[in-house]
Amino acid sequence: MKDQKQAYKRAALWCGTVMLAGLASQHVVAASGAATATIPRLLALAAAAAFVLAIVASPRKHKTGDLLVSAPFVVTVLGLITLATIAGTLVLQRLQPAKFTALYGSAASAMRVLFLEDLFHSLWFSGLVLLTCLSLGVIALRRWPWRWGKLGYVCAHLGVVIIAAGALLGQLGGHKGRIDTEVGQVTNRMRSVDWRTGEATVAELPFAVRLDDFRIESHDPVFRVYVFQRTGEGDHSGAFKPVLALAPDTQKGKRVAVSEGHAIRIDDYATGDDKAQKTRHVVEIGGVAHEVEPGRAYPKVAGKHVTVGRFFPHFSYDIQNKQARNVSAEPINPALEVTVRDGDLTGAVLYQGWLFAKMPGFDMSHGAERSGPPPNYRFDGAGASGPRVSLTILAGEKEVTKGSLTLLKGQHFVNFADGRYVVVFRQRDTEAKNYYSTLSILKDGKVAETRQIFVNEPFSFGGYTFYQANFDPRNLRYSGIDVVRDPGLWLVIFGLVTMLFGVFQIFYFRTLGRRSREAQTCST
Repeated sequence: MKDQKQAYKRAALWCGTVMLAGLASQHVVAASGAATATIPRLLALAAAAAFVLAIVASPRKHKTGDLLVSAPFVVTVLGLITLATIAGTLVLQRLQPAKFTALYGSAASAMRVLFLEDLFHSLWFSGLVLLTCLSLGVIALRRWPWRWGKLGYVCAHLGVVIIAAGALLGQLGGHKGRIDTEVGQVTNRMRSVDWRTGEATVAELPFAVRLDDFRIESHDPVFRVYVFQRTGEGDHSGAFKPVLALAPDTQKGKRVAVSEGHAIRIDDYATGDDKAQKTRHVVEIGGVAHEVEPGRAYPKVAGKHVTVGRFFPHFSYDIQNKQARNVSAEPINPALEVTVRDGDLTGAVLYQGWLFAKMPGFDMSHGAERSGPPPNYRFDGAGASGPRVSLTILAGEKEVTKGSLTLLKGQHFVNFADGRYVVVFRQRDTEAKNYYSTLSILKDGKVAETRQIFVNEPFSFGGYTFYQANFDPRNLRYSGIDVVRDPGLWLVIFGLVTMLFGVFQIFYFRTLGRRSREAQTCST
């Protein structure tokens, strides 16, 4: 018992010394203005490798080696790693300094001293991982020579060491950035933002990336009846706040209280004609009419490349902010954003701007040199009959107001209680179900590979992996692509395979061999 207590004390001393050394080294690195602690990590790794070799090569049993393979040491190191992992989970990682201070207040300074804002990349946490690898490495090497009966045991331990080595290689040699691009653009640059300072740096790729197409797949539309209450005094002042949202398909016929004296009841709900949900956009170029969809690209339209951007059913222009905006879902002024290039994506821009279904020939192009009138645009759907709802406002048991709201035309709201409440029927904002980018990799001006990516379905080329990151619902030509280079990834995968093989060999092959020997013994 006394020896075990001494072993725990020595293990705690080892861990404490390594953690303090890591903290001190990282503070020195931070004071010097260096962005990373690459040199301290490499020095620690070299020292650890030399230490393990010295212990294993010693002809006599080494007390330090005995400590590294002891249960008290393993329990102490794994316990500290567990506590650190819990702390790193509870403390938000890699927040900008101002946000970190605002979130944690006076405790933020003490937390920064321990580098808790980036715990998993701190040198003291890396030191604990290094001690774990030292212990596992000594355990595995002490089993030398490795025979089949010990192979699973060795692989299970060395697999963890290989995984840690791959993670370290990824930290030292990896890189992550973002490509913000639009359909038709070609770039070989990715942008990275320092989480501490917020400053952006640009790195060049050994090839170019072109976004050929981008499209969004949306969920089925969801409609709601919203009730808003006026917050100001009087009938015509103040803002509104939402107080109630009703699902017309599931709450039809139910009486729902709005205030102490009023209630609302949905009497009827209809989704509208199926054709009402389908609209047709036709763009005519050079006398050739072509049906298009917003957010898509069409490479061959009368010898031109056509990229279709946003569609606004009720187009308006904000003069103060100098940007186009959509006022409502009713097709009062349908407008389609279109870019036309001569030939293909690399051709000259012939037209770039908005086309208006009710104003043929109106020129709202920008950034394009062209001759002749702009393309013609036809919109089919202005007479659509969309989803509609009938409702009744009740004061006590008395029906005081009846109304019918249609999404695409007719009355859009119902007032009651002297204008203090407003009922609105509209489509709920829906999240994208998925979004897809078609990327082409260009080397020496030629297409080396073309692939489509979407969320959780990346593709790799030349050591870089491309992930679909985000999109902008206001600009359907934009796509955000995350670019990751991780040279240690395959080492991590190899370590996982090695560890799993070791576990499988221990619990399957050895058990199978033992049963075989028992069967032979019984037969003799």
